[in-house]
Amino acid sequence: MVFEFTPDEVALQESFWRFRIPSLQVRASPNPNANLNPNANPNPNPNPNSNPNPTPLQIDVPFLLVGSIKEPEVELDRTRHNFGPLLLGQRARETLYLVNKEHIPFAFAFEKTSLGAGFGDGPATLDVAPLSGVVGPGAELPIELSFGPSIEKLFNFNVELRVKNKPTPPALNVKGEGYSIHDTLLLEDAAGRPVEISAHAPTRLDFGEVHIHDKVVRTLTVVNSGRFNFDVALLLRSPDRAAGGRAPPVTVPPELLTLTNPNPSPSPNPSPSPNQVTPELLTVKKNERAEVQIVYQPMSDAPLPANLELRAKITNGRTYHLPLLGRGKRPRLSFSFASHDFGPCFVVTPKNGMAPVSVDLRLANEDEHEIYFDMPFVATPFLSATASKSVLAPGETSEVLTL
Repeated sequence: MVFEFTPDEVALQESFWRFRIPSLQVRASPNPNANLNPNANPNPNPNPNSNPNPTPLQIDVPFLLVGSIKEPEVELDRTRHNFGPLLLGQRARETLYLVNKEHIPFAFAFEKTSLGAGFGDGPATLDVAPLSGVVGPGAELPIELSFGPSIEKLFNFNVELRVKNKPTPPALNVKGEGYSIHDTLLLEDAAGRPVEISAHAPTRLDFGEVHIHDKVVRTLTVVNSGRFNFDVALLLRSPDRAAGGRAPPVTVPPELLTLTNPNPSPSPNPSPSPNQVTPELLTVKKNERAEVQIVYQPMSDAPLPANLELRAKITNGRTYHLPLLGRGKRPRLSFSFASHDFGPCFVVTPKNGMAPVSVDLRLANEDEHEIYFDMPFVATPFLSATASKSVLAPGETSEVLTL
């Protein structure tokens, strides 16, 4: 007789049984001397009330079967893991171990529906490898968790792990957060108004015609409306179409500079180098903005190099392309004469009463823009010059008195 004990829960198991033989006949032994005397009475003491058939006997034995279960020592080396914030489109991995402290192997399997579905046909938000297998006796099996958020939200997974013959499954809680970079770039137009630019199409920055040695400033504002800091890389590139669209670095003309702080603190080198963007990388903190001033100051009437563009690349984010156009222009300031000969003149002294000889030089602005000029002229005892004004509006004139 065999009893099989197959428990299905962690609890003390009791089973009551009875061993019973319901009817057992007991017969008397035959008389050994019956064959010796044929005339003898087979029943020397007859009892008229005796039952010739014996009473059947019953066997009934109660007993109790008791059994207890012990959980297999198969556990994960940790019960929770937090991936923390992760940028959308990226993927983070972590390895944990399934530990078997028993002397026999155990099969396991993860419930795939507890891992979360991906966006569309993309990969699952949380992935586990391997999903199933067998962990050997006294062994540790590495389990790799892979987290890749597809939407911006907080994630909380209670991963289901089933181990054969283990009633209580090991617990595993996985958390993470998906976030996206929220960047906005505003470029100042010719009227000084900030205009939002797009990363899907180039935004042309045309300085137009600028007088030589004049300065035009456009402000580029980078706005961070997200919850995390990000970096912006500023690069000046001239695309090489013959090289398959690559953008090798070029020497930036000295008339094009970029500054990041309109009021920098005093430093030994307050001005950026003329052949680079300063700085090439800047950090924009969460819920803040950073300004970049793009300064164009032509030194000649030559245009900017063809295909020159400024690229603002958000780290792990979008890239904004700003083609740069502009050229220097000589101001159209006309002089009433280019040279003058005073000829013979009397010597002027306080005693002889002779008046100084003078001549008026007329300057006229024939340009479409204002013209600023100065006169780096050092007066001498015999020659001096003064101007009525040094800023001329279009069509305006100025008189220079020369003595």
